[in-house]
Amino acid sequence: MIRKLRRWLSTSETLWVVTSHYFGQSHFCSPVWLNDALSHSNWSRMTSQHYRVLRAAFGNYKHKISCVNLDGLSARATPRQWSYSITAKTAINLYLNSDTRLASDLRSNAYVNDRVPG
Repeated sequence: MIRKLRRWLSTSETLWVVTSHYFGQSHFCSPVWLNDALSHSNWSRMTSQHYRVLRAAFGNYKHKISCVNLDGLSARATPRQWSYSITAKTAINLYLNSDTRLASDLRSNAYVNDRVPG
């Protein structure tokens, strides 16, 4: 589908479609299933598909653009980066907004550790 859309859309428009539709679907409920418990082969599949879709968005189907260059050109997070970002956001929200004893202990320890000895 991306290859067919590429005929009528610019690269930025194609990336918008990829981001909103493909990444939106592939990362749906990602905090639940996209984590370190995922097997190495499934991580490889996710990463491979990620770059395959980006190559199609850029109109490059024969692996002429390296993964590193695709990351820079697309400015899209890899599945692993996305997973780490979601985990960090969840931890920060827990830390800031939770009323559990664990969160309050974390907050009190962080405040104590952040003080500069004077």
